Amino acid sequence: MLLSSETDLVTSTACPVCQAPVGSPTFEAKERQIGTCSRCGLQFVVPLTSDAVVDAMARLGDAFLETYLREERSYRAYFRQKVADLQRLTGPGRLLDVGCATGVFLDEARQAGWHGVGLDLMPQATELARSRFAVDARIGGLEEMGFRSGEFDVVSLFQVIEHVVGPADLAAEVARVLKPGGLLLVTTPDRRGFMARMMGRRWFEYYNEEHVTFFTGGSLRQLLSGAGFSIIRMSTEFGRVLSLSYAGDRLSDFYYTDRSVLSGAGRFVARLLKAVGGVQLREPWQSLYAIARRV
Repeated sequence: MLLSSETDLVTSTACPVCQAPVGSPTFEAKERQIGTCSRCGLQFVVPLTSDAVVDAMARLGDAFLETYLREERSYRAYFRQKVADLQRLTGPGRLLDVGCATGVFLDEARQAGWHGVGLDLMPQATELARSRFAVDARIGGLEEMGFRSGEFDVVSLFQVIEHVVGPADLAAEVARVLKPGGLLLVTTPDRRGFMARMMGRRWFEYYNEEHVTFFTGGSLRQLLSGAGFSIIRMSTEFGRVLSLSYAGDRLSDFYYTDRSVLSGAGRFVARLLKAVGGVQLREPWQSLYAIARRV
């Protein structure tokens, strides 16, 4: 049974991936309306504006940094696997990591022989990346950097495109700065993954205020092919190994303002997880993982 706040509404807008006009019903998640494209399957916040993303990132920046630092061992193991995937396809060259955070992926790539440049919108993150790992981390978005066409051999977008109101524009700019034959590595939450299907309208990612687009394999494939990429690999992954205390924090963060029975149970489980914080588990929320080549 739906709560009164979940009553379906109708909207009319255009899909930011395929530009199909969308007039399907929306649903509410944490006081935001989510629409679904009937052509490619992308879901997105309606109305789709960058203001909410900027505000959320400004408010949550310190919490993000705390997580990156506390879970650095987990991030490092995860990114080491991504570097290994890259090494199986191509030799070291110039790499651009968009959304580099504290620079862990750049550091792992450098150890494998890559010359990396990182971008992030959080000044405190790029400062940590430079001071701790001496990597080339810069403040700003890709479109404003003025990189030359074909400047990079590889671009990575790890958990980035879900923050972007214009994913097609971003994908086109990535294609421009890549050399012909260059590789793109991209991950993003899978809205048809196990946890997404099980939780429905209460899926974690809908509650992430800085997330505005929610991809399926089909919508991600359409985004990349539309920008001139051929897909080498498309899969789902469970991602990093997490501490239970981190999982407990995630549950608390997402549902502390929600008064439903589910959120009450979530808060209880969160307290239990944090109490046994040192134990580790595999990340339960699935992400899409694509490797694509610029045609």
